[in-house]
Amino acid sequence: MGLIIRLSAFVALATVLVYVGNTLSYRMDMRDFGAAFGFSFQMVLPMLIIAGVAGVLGLIGLFIKRAGSGLFAILSALVLLACTAGPLGIRHNASQVPPIHDITTDTETPPAFVAVVPLRAETGATNPPEYDREQTAQQLEAYPELDTVTVDADYGTVFDVSLDVLQEMGLVIVEADEAGGRIEATHTSRWWGFKDDVVIRFNREDTPLSIDMRSKSRIGGSDVGANAKRIETFFSKLEEKLQ
Repeated sequence: MGLIIRLSAFVALATVLVYVGNTLSYRMDMRDFGAAFGFSFQMVLPMLIIAGVAGVLGLIGLFIKRAGSGLFAILSALVLLACTAGPLGIRHNASQVPPIHDITTDTETPPAFVAVVPLRAETGATNPPEYDREQTAQQLEAYPELDTVTVDADYGTVFDVSLDVLQEMGLVIVEADEAGGRIEATHTSRWWGFKDDVVIRFNREDTPLSIDMRSKSRIGGSDVGANAKRIETFFSKLEEKLQ
């Protein structure tokens, strides 16, 4: 019985390696996005079944005083279950928001990307840098609170603080054009390495100073709410630091 319990643990760990290897193959450009991303969702049910079997056998191992084998199987099952959290979380979040990926505080004259345009081309971005007006209605319905933000503070201070906030949020600054009133930056997700680009426009002629922000994914039809959340987080942190 101990051998069977240990075997279930090894199968669970092997499945973990397959799951991780699938993501690594995409990040190393060995597999295209659609195939790798789709496969991660196809693995969820098998991972749940294998984790369940390993977990049950692990509990049996503890009951029959095969503590070493039992704990090994239970820990392996828990690791495998943790892997399912990613795709299950994405699926849940995607069901709560519209399938859009280009979010802006100004849907009439959205800030334009400049510095990141060649970077998007180099990485094979499937979403063009131009604003997709077909997504406007869905954005306004899903995120009606997103709008131009005004701050009563010195422009130079706001610009510098904005850079600090973006870096604190884990974004890499691509260009900081203080004279032109524009900042562009890129966010890279930890697991898949998905890249979203951000542009912030400072409307210096307005009193008080008004700021618009746009965040757009390079690939994928839905950002599962990430871009809107990024904009909300940025302005929340900016206002907090300026107080």
